[in-house]
Amino acid sequence: AKQKYEGEIALARARADEAAEAAAVAAKGAQVAKELATKISGDASSDSVGDTLLERSKLQEMMVEKEMMREEVNRLTDETIRMGKQIEMLLKEKDPKKELTETVVATTAPAKVSKSTERDPEEDARIISILKEIDESNKAAAAV
Repeated sequence: AKQKYEGEIALARARADEAAEAAAVAAKGAQVAKELATKISGDASSDSVGDTLLERSKLQEMMVEKEMMREEVNRLTDETIRMGKQIEMLLKEKDPKKELTETVVATTAPAKVSKSTERDPEEDARIISILKEIDESNKAAAAV
């Protein structure tokens, strides 16, 4: 039984560490996307309508990716907290007389990322389809 609990604890810790690392990577990706979006919006001084549309399309795509990364960071943060609680519970079950001194899951991601307002999935799907159409027309124009 002891070996079983130790195995479960090790597995829960590994998953918690993995979730924390993934959350940190997602947060870093979101920051890069934000910086690129800011740079693109600042550099939007092109005279060509096609270039402007392409830049807007890329900016919108980055914003969608940023939102997806933010949601992934929230999910991974919640999972990390849940796994930390699981570890505490398993350690308490292992030796109920022994008081748990400290169980900390170190993360480089913020404790909680604030959520933006709810988005309409139909509107998101429509935006994505418009972006795909623009990308296809740009590819066709580039091929000619």
